[in-house]
Amino acid sequence: MVILVFSSIVNITQAYVCHKFFVFKTKGNYVKEYLRYYVVYSAPMAVGFAVFPLCIEILKMNFYVTQALMTFFTVIVSYFGHKHVSFRT
Repeated sequence: MVILVFSSIVNITQAYVCHKFFVFKTKGNYVKEYLRYYVVYSAPMAVGFAVFPLCIEILKMNFYVTQALMTFFTVIVSYFGHKHVSFRT
């Protein structure tokens, strides 16, 4: 669990830096954007933790189809969340 927490912090931080400098190219407050980034990042993850088991166990959906749908959902929601919340100007 310690490794999982540490790797998540490193991965989210690296993603934040890439989004800040290469995708959205903002000049905003680093700390505020970083904290908002975590909030936006955690929303699709929380939905995924709730919906994924529901799709697999209750709806009996295929694991790979469920994962593909969740990835698509996460990418779309994260992009617009980061665009309008994390890196808003």
